[in-house]
Amino acid sequence: EPSVAPQVSPANVIFTVTPDAIKQCPGAEPVSTEVSWLVADMAVTEVKVEVANAGQSSRKLLSLAGRQGKATTEAWVVVGTKFYLTDYKTGQELSSFEMPSQPCN
Repeated sequence: EPSVAPQVSPANVIFTVTPDAIKQCPGAEPVSTEVSWLVADMAVTEVKVEVANAGQSSRKLLSLAGRQGKATTEAWVVVGTKFYLTDYKTGQELSSFEMPSQPCN
């Protein structure tokens, strides 16, 4: 059984997804999110933000931008949706975030 890596970022990367959890209520609809990032490492000039649907490994490009920015999704994000922040030049993954659930109350 593969171990799940914790969702951590290097000290020089801030990667946030808002909201940062989705309530698991009956009839809950997918949500729109805002993804923002700041990469302090000056060697990183461009980053790409990619998204993978829950349970899938194939990624789709959400944004290609500079070291700091933000992008907004439509209302299609569900529990398990994964976001990846990658150095465009080197392909190195800088950070990732998987949308967790929170109790409905």
